[in-house]
Amino acid sequence: MSAHKISQGFSPNLHDYGFRAHADAIAAIARHTNSPQIILGGHDWGGATVYRVAQWYPELIAAVFSVATPYSSTSKTFTSTEALAKGKLPNFGYQLQLGSEDGVMEKVIGDDRELVAKFLRGMYGGRTSSRRKFMSPENGINLDVMKNDEIGKTPFFDDEVSSLDFTSPVSSTCHLTDIPHHRKWTSTQPPSTPTISLAQ
Repeated sequence: MSAHKISQGFSPNLHDYGFRAHADAIAAIARHTNSPQIILGGHDWGGATVYRVAQWYPELIAAVFSVATPYSSTSKTFTSTEALAKGKLPNFGYQLQLGSEDGVMEKVIGDDRELVAKFLRGMYGGRTSSRRKFMSPENGINLDVMKNDEIGKTPFFDDEVSSLDFTSPVSSTCHLTDIPHHRKWTSTQPPSTPTISLAQ
């Protein structure tokens, strides 16, 4: 079973998107599916989440694995993404751009389907016509490249990117509210409560 990240941008309360909310959702799914113990794995944000599920629901976890996310203990003090990016995790710099309060990416992309497609092709390895980097973890998207270069196909998808539904918050193909972790890309009314979608 694959649990997708709870949709971002649908609640003004950031606690709805924290590790505790995700851990509680995973525990609820296990109860709902009558799974007394689970093997839980995750990647990136999901990798950090699996550690918290194991910490807060130890009786639920038979085994846990994480890809590309080292363990970090909980902390009683809050550390902002900006402090992390300017300190011990400069590779988080892209998050400052994607989640900027002034909506840098939203302003550049707007409702332009071709720019959305270029964004996706660039993020998934499409080559730029100038051979300049599309993005760096430290600085984010090179906006000049995104706006002015041709972005080649990617091994993950090719022409199908232009047919993706970029606006529906319940779209099964692409959910732009998940691209920047806590920014809202659509003007669609949010559902009344955050949900977790499942794929089997």
